[in-house]
Amino acid sequence: MAFCLGMQIPAFSQSLSKALDKEYKNKLKEYKKDGWKVDSDRSAEVVLLKHFSKLDNEGLKTIPGVVRRCKSTNVCRQVALQNAQTEYAKLISSKIKGAFGTVIRADANRPQEEIDKTVGGVTNDLEADVSGALEPAYSIYRDAGDGTLEYKTYFYRHDEKILNGLQGVLEQSMKETKLTIEEARSISKFVNDELNNANTGE
Repeated sequence: MAFCLGMQIPAFSQSLSKALDKEYKNKLKEYKKDGWKVDSDRSAEVVLLKHFSKLDNEGLKTIPGVVRRCKSTNVCRQVALQNAQTEYAKLISSKIKGAFGTVIRADANRPQEEIDKTVGGVTNDLEADVSGALEPAYSIYRDAGDGTLEYKTYFYRHDEKILNGLQGVLEQSMKETKLTIEEARSISKFVNDELNNANTGE
């Protein structure tokens, strides 16, 4: 593990867009100031440049897995993944609930209990997709001052995997409930738009 942080920024950082190049440089300074180290054999400059280049080229968003106290980096990594999965599942669940609440109205033919049951079923069916939709970006850690570490891993969110899974679940819901094709399409679009706008990390 190393955190080689000089004040010189590599010249190849100019390959980033102007906005991300500035964010990249600011992040290096922030981590040095706050005592964070990158959990990698590579320098912080190289790790973060690769990360921001990926954001720049692929348009990915991230979600953090945060660990307040842990004893070793190996344990920290596992807990960070679990915490990120939990946060991602909460994000997806909230967007699905919002989609159903916006698209579908409870009435005599479709009581709220039925809608809630459908929402719960859709959300539960997607939980298995969460782990496969997260890809580790990079990890940082620092001494917590009591013999433990503070640790944080950023994961790339592959929302398209969740959206593909959502379409399959909605198709199944149409067979089992009164959900219409138009409603399923509207729900899918709502979740897609909401996830595109959900910035959960750098």
